Amino acid sequence: MPAVTTATEIVHEDLSDALILADVRNTPLTSRMKKGPKLTNMLYSWPVEVLGSRNTTPPAENADVSAFEGDIETRIYNRAQRFWRTPRVSVISEKVNETAGDFGRYSHQVTKKIKDQKRDIEYTMLSTQDSNDDTGAVGARYLGLAHVINDGVLYPFTDNQTVIPTTYRTPSAQIYSGSLAAFTEDNFVAIMKSRFDNLGQTTELLLFVGSSLKNQISTYFGKYTPNRANFTTVIKTEQEAISSRRFAGYGIDLYEGDYGSFEIVLTPFIQDQKWGYGINMDYVVMRPLMYCDVSPLPYQGGGVSGLVDSILGYEFGDPRGHFALVSQSA
Repeated sequence: MPAVTTATEIVHEDLSDALILADVRNTPLTSRMKKGPKLTNMLYSWPVEVLGSRNTTPPAENADVSAFEGDIETRIYNRAQRFWRTPRVSVISEKVNETAGDFGRYSHQVTKKIKDQKRDIEYTMLSTQDSNDDTGAVGARYLGLAHVINDGVLYPFTDNQTVIPTTYRTPSAQIYSGSLAAFTEDNFVAIMKSRFDNLGQTTELLLFVGSSLKNQISTYFGKYTPNRANFTTVIKTEQEAISSRRFAGYGIDLYEGDYGSFEIVLTPFIQDQKWGYGINMDYVVMRPLMYCDVSPLPYQGGGVSGLVDSILGYEFGDPRGHFALVSQSA
């Protein structure tokens, strides 16, 4: 008798990898995160350390070692956060009504609520929220990126357990908080120089931006040269190069400068469309315990219902490797 057996099936123990990668257009940050080990605690940490200064003084002849060196490793903390979505359709909608696009079907609502939850996760990671422990009325929250990429002045830390140590906070030189209209390529170069001076070159660097910031960059970056004393600026541009310009990706551009290259990614769910976060993706790791898991709820006669459930956190590495553009006015 034909049957599916263990010899012919593939056991899918964990579908979270596929779900994380499934919506790169609308959740570009979380869809690009590496997946780390599962959570074992709602409060978790990872180690960071600072390299020593240069030692260039040679020892004298016949000198013995009289002083020793040691490094101090610091731990940075973040919390996990839980997300719920609760799809439900009535029995009549599920069993009787015929609707276009299966709108009234439970399976359709589950698919939509999974997408909604992925966007909830994206939005909170790109937000200004500070972390907090479970209060009994509201569950634990993780740090939003505005608090991660933060010198402690723009957004004071209020959760004692997740305060980023002063030595590892993002330098003020890597945070632009002026007006959007005043943001220029010179500001951008200064930010990248500060990041390079702190940590040097890195590999995968992405700038996640809102639409207003993307428009500012597209309009002014690389197209105008500021006046320089005692220099006459001459710019020649091949018309053919302009006419043939094509972008394969959605809302993506590339900035190449003296201090590294950044892929610029348009991000629909950033909290403020004037903002942007420059992320060293080598540092960022998502740590899901559950990711958009779907569980049916007991049937009580009225309708078919379920729970879309996620518990996850993320590591952000060394905050000095990131930068932020958080314009406070247009």
